Formats: sequence, C-alpha cells, structure tokens
Amino acid sequence: LSVSRDDISSRLNILKTRRGRTGSGRRAFSASASLSLSSETSGLGDTTPKAGSSHVDNDLRGGTAWNGPTSSHSDTDPHTASAKSNGPRSTAARVAAVRDMDHQRPSQSAPTSTRHAPVAEPVELEFGADAFPKGGAGSNSVFDANSRPIEYVATEDLRPLDQPEHEWKTLIDRLGSGDWACQLEALNTARALSIYHAAQTVLLQLHPLVRALLVVVENLRSQLSKAGIMALTDMITYLRAAMDPEMDLITTSMAKKAGETSGFIADEAKRAMLAAIQHCTETRVISALVHANAHKNPHVRGKVASFVGWMVDQMGPRLCGTRELERLFPIIVTYLSEGNA
Repeated sequence: LSVSRDDISSRLNILKTRRGRTGSGRRAFSASASLSLSSETSGLGDTTPKAGSSHVDNDLRGGTAWNGPTSSHSDTDPHTASAKSNGPRSTAARVAAVRDMDHQRPSQSAPTSTRHAPVAEPVELEFGADAFPKGGAGSNSVFDANSRPIEYVATEDLRPLDQPEHEWKTLIDRLGSGDWACQLEALNTARALSIYHAAQTVLLQLHPLVRALLVVVENLRSQLSKAGIMALTDMITYLRAAMDPEMDLITTSMAKKAGETSGFIADEAKRAMLAAIQHCTETRVISALVHANAHKNPHVRGKVASFVGWMVDQMGPRLCGTRELERLFPIIVTYLSEGNA
C-alpha cells in the first residue's frame, strides 16, 4: 500500500474537520505537512508503510484512537522491530507520532492544566549565632566577629596555667590580634597570670601590658571592651599597689567608659574604679583623679566627680588635715558651678 502526498493531505483534512479548528488541529496539520514534505524532498525514510501499519488508515478514517503499539505487538511484529532498528520511520508512522504527541498537549481553547512543574521550596535564611561559618585563628572576617556571643569567665573560675612563661611570651601580641576570639583568650590568660603567676610574668612588663589592655577597652565591640575592663579589675584587685603607676591612664579611661550608653560597660568601669579606690594607694588614686579632672569633656569630668565622692567616702575622717584634702577641695568647689557635676 503506497500513500501519496495528496492522500495524506486529504486524510488530514478529514481529521481537521472532525476535531474542529482548534490550535491543536492547526499545529497537527502544519507539523504533518512539514513531515510529509521533508520525506519527499530530503529522501528520509520510505513512503510505503510496513505491514502492521494499517492502524494508521483506520485511525484517519474515523476509527478508534491509537496510542502506540503495545509491547506484545512490538515484540512479535518483525516489520515493526526492523523499523525501530533499521533507519528512519515511514511517513505514516511520523503522522501517527505527531497525533500521539498532539493528544498529550492541550489546545489553545482547552482549559489550562492545574498541574505544574515542581518548584523548589524557598530556603529560609537564618541569622544568628550559627548562621555564619566559624573562622580559624587569625581570621579578620566580619562574619567571624558575629558568629557567636562572648562568654565571660568569672574570676573564681580562673585556674593556674600549666606553662605561664610560654603564655606570657605571646600575650601582648595576641591582645593586638584582629581576631576577637584570640583577644578574648588572651584577656583570660592575662587575668590568670595576674592572679597566680604575677611575679614571674606580669610584673616584669606591667606598663606594656596595661597599655595593650586599654587598647582592647577602646574596642568598638562592646562585649570585648567589657572583657578588657574585667581584666583591669582583676589586675587592680590582686596586684594592688603595683598598679599605682598606671592609675593615671586607667582612671581617665574608666571615666570615659563610665559615661557609655551601654549600661553593662558603664557598670563594669565603675567596678574597676571602686576596686582601685579600695586596693590601690589612696594618695595615688587621688592624684589620678586630679589628673583626670583636667579632661576637656564636661561629661567625663562629671564621672570623675562621682569617683571623687567615692574616694571621700572611702577615706572619711582620715582625709582631714592631709595634703590630698587641699588638692581635692578646689576641685569640689569647681564642680558646684558645672551642671554635669
């Protein structure tokens, strides 16, 4: 049975009349015409359908819709098997394939299918302590600085170090590190050295250590600043009079921090000054207060005034008839004319 181009066109017109002028029919007609034309002009495939292809004629003449050969037919029909394995398909088989594809896609007039391709669910970003990767030692990443909160170590939880001399050699360098975790570890080391190993470590180079601690106190990370003040408080408490030469720097810094808007930093700075008033030499603390009172910022001078009041309460009657009273009295009178005092 040979199928000519005119025969295919006429049969397609019958199919189009049955299905109506829908977008699907137009697509099937144009696709089938292009397939038949390409088979004649390019020589692709044989125009004579193989045996077992009579279902194409039945379908085009109004028979039941054909959904492709079954597994038993494809296994038993030698012509179909050879068509699958030997070369291109015939024109009739292509027409059937186009019709089969056309059954699977809706026409322009058909309702839109409610089934959609699976869409990946949006990933919810989490910001918090575990949202960013942890950086290694020496990392300067901004994400590392916010990866987890600082955990403060209480003074009573500090323990002696196994190798204090080794820790002391790199202590000041670690305090100046760009990694806040390394700085926090160095601060706890400085506290432990001041409590348990001061004679062979901290007292050898006390001034460079205090200056390094004051740099950490000025850190923009408020939690790290508080940890630095805590280290100074422990040093003042346990080193006592050995901290007298450093009181000028410490008093001015604590007066600034006592005026911070962050309440926990201000409270820690006040604790450091109370420790200095209680454990350091009284005359040296008064001298440091007089020095800090020369600060240009009236708010800082107001905090110094409160420290002076604590000092007077600490000394009480012992202050009478001393040189320190002569130095403090003019300052106290000046405070009366300042609103911040």
